[in-house]
Amino acid sequence: MQEDFPSCLKCYLLYAAQKKIMFVKVRSREGLAYSVSGGWSPAVEHRGTFVAGGETRLESIPNFIQAIKKVLAAVIQDAPDSDRLDQAKAAALNSFVFNFSDSGSQLARVMSYELFGIDQNFLFQYKKGVEEVTRDQILQAAKRHLHPSSQPILVVTDVTKLAPLFSSLDAPVMPLLVK
Repeated sequence: MQEDFPSCLKCYLLYAAQKKIMFVKVRSREGLAYSVSGGWSPAVEHRGTFVAGGETRLESIPNFIQAIKKVLAAVIQDAPDSDRLDQAKAAALNSFVFNFSDSGSQLARVMSYELFGIDQNFLFQYKKGVEEVTRDQILQAAKRHLHPSSQPILVVTDVTKLAPLFSSLDAPVMPLLVK
């Protein structure tokens, strides 16, 4: 599980990047979104999911998607600077205490770990891994797990209005009827 520490910490880095980069560039500077978000959710039974998104006007959707892709491309090109890594480590370590906030969540964690065959000391291994993770490990984890060019894009809107705008992205549009 040691190789998962950089991936887990990458979630915190992307959250920080969302605030500093996506918020500033995509939302504030370019005015392409009402809100932006991003993060990685680890899972025991699969590699986890990464989501980057936001809320925007219909006519801004293609530019919004391109801007998000540009931010994600930068994340897999350059290692985080030392300050960003320190902030990510602090965020991860400061939230560690919430793993022990009440007996119910502790019992649920113990049972889940038992069910999935996870070492009961995993949280402490995770904490140590977070403390020791390097900038290069973070970059390598991003390169291994983030693939902006092949990541599916989900847009929730009126497909009849979206289709003409989406042609500029050179991506297929597959309408899903929501009842």
